[in-house]
Amino acid sequence: MSSTDPFKALGLDRGTATEAEVKAAYARLLKATRPEEDRAGFMALRQAFDAARRSARAQDQARAEAARRAEAAAPEDEAPAEAPEAPGPQDVSQPQPNLTWHHDAALGWSFNSSPRGKLVEGAARWMVAGGPDGAAFAARCAEALIALPAPEARAFREDVVNFIAHMADPEEAREDLPVWKPLPVIRPDWLTADVAAILRDDLGLLKFRPSDSWSARNYNAVRGLLAPETAAPDAALPPPADVDAIVEREETEARRDAHGSYYDRAAHRWVDRSPVTVAMEDIAAATQRNMWDLPEALRAIFARDELQALDEFQDFDARLRQMVCAATGWGNEARRPAYPAWLRPQVVQLLDGTFGWSRQFGRQHWQRQQYEWLHKVLSRDVEIGGDMPEFREAAPLPRAQPPSKFSLWEWLLREPRNLLIAYLGYRAVQILWRLVV
Repeated sequence: MSSTDPFKALGLDRGTATEAEVKAAYARLLKATRPEEDRAGFMALRQAFDAARRSARAQDQARAEAARRAEAAAPEDEAPAEAPEAPGPQDVSQPQPNLTWHHDAALGWSFNSSPRGKLVEGAARWMVAGGPDGAAFAARCAEALIALPAPEARAFREDVVNFIAHMADPEEAREDLPVWKPLPVIRPDWLTADVAAILRDDLGLLKFRPSDSWSARNYNAVRGLLAPETAAPDAALPPPADVDAIVEREETEARRDAHGSYYDRAAHRWVDRSPVTVAMEDIAAATQRNMWDLPEALRAIFARDELQALDEFQDFDARLRQMVCAATGWGNEARRPAYPAWLRPQVVQLLDGTFGWSRQFGRQHWQRQQYEWLHKVLSRDVEIGGDMPEFREAAPLPRAQPPSKFSLWEWLLREPRNLLIAYLGYRAVQILWRLVV
């Protein structure tokens, strides 16, 4: 293994070797280079295999692209005969038949019956057991990884990383922390320096790039746990994952719109530039200034074309209701609204005339409570002082009518049940009379 050319170290020709041939050569040499007998030779073999496989994969892709172009450029009458289709790698995106899951209560983890799942379960049990016979385990696991397709091998490493992160943080405290905060992980007792070295060097546990924010945070946590105890711990490890960049991509894909919304990495928050949000920001700025022409400014905002669609109008209505309720003290166990200076009678009339809050009552319980409070804001007589008069004149009370004389005949005919009550009373009087007489 003294050659610096990874293909010569594997006994292959750089110009013609394919990724499958690289895997076969590595499996053949692995039987003669055991890690428990020659660890330096095993590490050199592993490095040569990784470098040769990357180069062979790129060459395979280039050959496939050249063949595709040549086939597209060849005339139809000179098209080569179709060759039998070679079996390709397993499609891991399709569900495997007869795939079952089982939960291990001792480990607190679920495993499946696929080859990758069995390999993950074996690695988890080996780690928790303290890493016995690590060299033999590393050799067996490396051989099993060769047999897996590249996506499955990557998924195996990611599954093991997630398992270690779960064991180091069993309370899942990382779910409630912002992405830029360090993870409160505790090093498990079984994750000794020897176990960490096998996971890091022999299995290449950190040789993948996380695809989502959850895996990226786990990756960074496990990266710190697997760091070698040397003066330069980062020398043998890949750089940490940029969680903020992954979160930015996830937020953009989940909330993508045509209004220029974006994720602010400096502030660690999503900046919503939708028409409803912009309108609410403009209303908040106008109420802060408390302009004398506030009704005209609000009327111009309400008339914007981008707010007239049904979904936008309903969202705008709901958020504006919440704003008015919060500004008047709803939710503070107050019985009477507290009116801010900007909520003048003209503004109240404009809100009610635009959205019709006084004529709505809501369907859900919280909506009914909200509308009841808004009805108080819109119509209740309160002592507010200043230049704010009563919102509405109280309806005149009905005149008291003199009590009418009781009429038995009218009472009997008023409701059918009155006849039944009279009949039952008559029968009761008859029974009592017979008993007495």
